[in-house]
Amino acid sequence: MLFACIVLPIHAAPLHIQNDVSACAAIQARAVSTQADLVLADIAIDSHKPVGDCGCLSALIQYHSEVSVGGSPQVLQSGLLAVKHSEEKRLVLATEPGLIADSPVSLRFSCAPPL
Repeated sequence: MLFACIVLPIHAAPLHIQNDVSACAAIQARAVSTQADLVLADIAIDSHKPVGDCGCLSALIQYHSEVSVGGSPQVLQSGLLAVKHSEEKRLVLATEPGLIADSPVSLRFSCAPPL
């Protein structure tokens, strides 16, 4: 597993990336912004090989954004990414900036379950 901590302007809260598919794709956060009350993360994906070649049973990558509330993780958003080559994507981290406040945000990438 690969962990990264990047301080980005989400009310000064850090963004921690956990990449469980790092053998197939390197993922870096480029910027975090708020647009129409959505907290968005622009990420760069450097695809080394297909996700299916890294032990995943699906060609999709799953992501979850979460914060810790009282020591327990609270999922803010989750979704699936189709990654066929190196590219940039924009992900929704939260539907309201207040859900993040000053809490560190964890953004985890992993194998999607088989369809």
